[in-house]
Amino acid sequence: MEGNFDHFDHIEKAYKEGHSVLMELLDRGMLKIQDDNIVSMEGAALNIVDSRPRGYGGTANLGLASVFGNGEWKSLGRITQTEGMIKTLCNPKHWLKVSTLLIDGSCLSLESHDNFMDRMLELQVLAVFNPKFTSIIPSLLKMDKLLVLLLRSCNLREDIADINKLRKLEVLEISGASQIKSLPEELFDGMTDLQSLNLSGLEIKTLPPLSNLKKLRLLILRRCSCLNKLPSLKELINLEILDLSGASSFVRFIDPTLSFLSNIQMIDLSGTAIVRLPKFKDLPNLTRILLRDCCSIHMLPNLQQLPSLQILDLSGAITLNKFNCISMASLDDFRILDLSKTLISELPSIPSSLTELKLIGCSELLKLPCTTALKNLELLDVSNSSKLSEIEDKSFQHLTYLHYLNLSKTKVENLPSLSNLKNLRKLLLKDCSLLKNLPDLEGLTGLEVLDISGCENLDKLPNLNAFKKLEVLDLSGCSALKVEGNVSFEHMSRLRKLSLNRCGGMNLSEIAAKSLECMTHLQILKLSGITEDMSSISSKLTTLTNLIQLSLKDCQGLKTLPSLEALSKLEVLDLSGTAVASLPFLEKLSNLRELLLSGCSSLKTLPSLKALIHLNVLDISETGIIEFPYEISELTCLKRLVLPHLNVKREVDWRKIKRLPEDVDWGGCGISIPTETGANDRKLSILVEGTQFFHFLKENHELQEACFKQISFSVRPPSEQANNGENFCYSDEVMFSDYRHFSRYRKDALALEIRGFNSFPTGLEDVLKHTEYISLTDNMFMKHLSDLDAVQTGMKVKGCWLQACPKMEIIFSEESDFELGKNLEILWVSNIPNLKRLYGGEVKSVDFKNLTHLHLDCCPKLENVFPSSQCPENLEILQIKFCDSMKTVFENEKPGKCKLSKLHTLLLFELPELKSIGITLQPMRKVKIWKCPKLEERLKSAEITSLENA
Repeated sequence: MEGNFDHFDHIEKAYKEGHSVLMELLDRGMLKIQDDNIVSMEGAALNIVDSRPRGYGGTANLGLASVFGNGEWKSLGRITQTEGMIKTLCNPKHWLKVSTLLIDGSCLSLESHDNFMDRMLELQVLAVFNPKFTSIIPSLLKMDKLLVLLLRSCNLREDIADINKLRKLEVLEISGASQIKSLPEELFDGMTDLQSLNLSGLEIKTLPPLSNLKKLRLLILRRCSCLNKLPSLKELINLEILDLSGASSFVRFIDPTLSFLSNIQMIDLSGTAIVRLPKFKDLPNLTRILLRDCCSIHMLPNLQQLPSLQILDLSGAITLNKFNCISMASLDDFRILDLSKTLISELPSIPSSLTELKLIGCSELLKLPCTTALKNLELLDVSNSSKLSEIEDKSFQHLTYLHYLNLSKTKVENLPSLSNLKNLRKLLLKDCSLLKNLPDLEGLTGLEVLDISGCENLDKLPNLNAFKKLEVLDLSGCSALKVEGNVSFEHMSRLRKLSLNRCGGMNLSEIAAKSLECMTHLQILKLSGITEDMSSISSKLTTLTNLIQLSLKDCQGLKTLPSLEALSKLEVLDLSGTAVASLPFLEKLSNLRELLLSGCSSLKTLPSLKALIHLNVLDISETGIIEFPYEISELTCLKRLVLPHLNVKREVDWRKIKRLPEDVDWGGCGISIPTETGANDRKLSILVEGTQFFHFLKENHELQEACFKQISFSVRPPSEQANNGENFCYSDEVMFSDYRHFSRYRKDALALEIRGFNSFPTGLEDVLKHTEYISLTDNMFMKHLSDLDAVQTGMKVKGCWLQACPKMEIIFSEESDFELGKNLEILWVSNIPNLKRLYGGEVKSVDFKNLTHLHLDCCPKLENVFPSSQCPENLEILQIKFCDSMKTVFENEKPGKCKLSKLHTLLLFELPELKSIGITLQPMRKVKIWKCPKLEERLKSAEITSLENA
């Protein structure tokens, strides 16, 4: 199961999911527990061919199951999950007995990695996810028993040559280290036991020689986007997996043939730029060739001498227009052929062993040839092959194993006979616009999905009474459909989805009303476009307690709804275009994600929305609702709000709006401007997701001017774009709270907070021009202040707060930074782990004569504050806390050179390396020096002439 849990960002979640999957496989009989709690696969399960392109091991990053499948390794041993790690089960005090450790690197501080690892030199298996160290830590190189080393999503920047000291390594993964551009030539010289090597995501152009890795079985180089060639693979006689998927610059192999790789099982070149493949000759164990999205391949080599080949994936090879017909004649084990999105117009001669044929989006394919020989076919998909108009077979009765048939979006007018296909589970004919009739479907007793939506010329519905196992029935858009005979859905008790949107002349209300009570498993119900009275249907809705989606859009006969509070699982409710006038039950639907009420002109008011805490979309356009829905401020998941168009200016009480979602459609009408707050009133603050609102303000100059004067903004990215991927909580008590500590902060000044962005949020140019106080928190794009594009925006910032920007090393490094600093009065810097200096470049040109308040805390790499050329003469307050490397505040050789006559408050807290302040201090109102041991020893009266209140 290794490799299946990469989408989890926490060890705890991965462990829980891994255990869940393990128990499910045991319940299904795929695995069994032997003596001593050893888990192994059932013999019968080993013979099942995995139809996924990559197979069972396709998601593996290390291939532990195959690498250590010879029984020589004792596996991970007895392990347990605790405190951000998975480790050997033992006494917590006995770290030397730990042989297996899987740990989330974010749980360790940068400084503690080495000390922590020093306690476990007996490790055999070490996996660190998201490690923070940028070079190989010394303690790691002392682990001479290490067999498995995994550094996944790492931030290594420096030379990793020392890794070859771990001579016993059998499995090595260093992935995601995009800063590594090259590897030393001798890296693998002594690593002769290596069996699995994963260097995915590195920016290397080539690999060091691999000739010493004769035991190597897995070579994984996924997403190495700069890799353009490989060294010779001739010595890798045991190689089983070669994975270069996503190596978009890779163009060729040095070796003209791969015949020496006699043990190779899978070759994955998907997404590469390879033009010509090497010869695939005498490779008896090769089962999978994956060439998905190889856009430069025009033809294939002969595949005739690959007796074990099971899967060939050429999907997305958009230039492939010829196929070697002879090359597949003798492939008796061939199972899956995927030619989707290629330019082929004819199919090759296909072996009778084929089970899956995928021809999705083959734009030049005109005809589906005879399939009589393909008696083992289980899946046939020619969907989106837009020119396909002819099927040579008159009947598919010979395809007795067929369980999936997809002819959607083709030009077929008639279908072959499908009767007696008892194994057919899914029949998809979506948007077959030329299809006029369906063949007899009575023999399809196992059918679970029938989708004929969009078949606008289909005029007759066959008898559906035999479909007792049907779970999905979609007839939407069949506008010409007529019902003959006694049609009923009552026997479809397993139905999970029923879609009858706009189905022509069907008497839907009568048919559906008779059947709904029997559909207790129904999750999706779409009945849009019913013009007749809906009372017989609406009265049955309360029985559908498993319903997740309900669409009654444009049902003009719908005027009232019963209380739907029993539908507690409902996530989507679409009543657009109906005549409903009230929704009293709405606050009971706490799981609702989308509420669509567009065109409900009789609806004048909304009930309370506070309970709809998961709501993503609210559409009240073209309703009779006039008042702005102020409760959206409490709906932290809301992403889209569509308001009705009004003929008059919309009155908005901006004091009641605390949050705006990323996408607001204001209805195209004017909006009242914010009124000025009283002298004693708190300034308005609004949290805005995304930047669309500021684009809207740019088009409404009067509103923009008033908003910039009366409102402070906190701008956050949409939740899926945030660097932590989580929703933000809003609290008016903490937004801009630091600003109010300073008497110089003016209430009418525009304050702006930018928080949580991975890249600079475009669209803030206008608001930045007017911003006087700015807070920059948790932004991955910030390396220095000029990343705000200060020159173009013309910012004149008086107060700047910087917090938790991990990539920032220097605050003022360019001319644009210095321009911004001229007006700066307040600088507050907190929790910047990599900050080394405040200034860079020509510091002589820096002029911070207006700086009055400087606060620094939790900047562990910062050694000093002001260079010798700087003396902020107007500085009044200086606070420095928890800066572990701080040695001196001012780099002045002569303390008397710089005199800060206006400094009245000095706070120095927990600065263990601070030896000197660097200036002569004048008498001041408040001085506090605490836990600065080296400074306290050297304090002299010449340096501090007065310590009032110390």
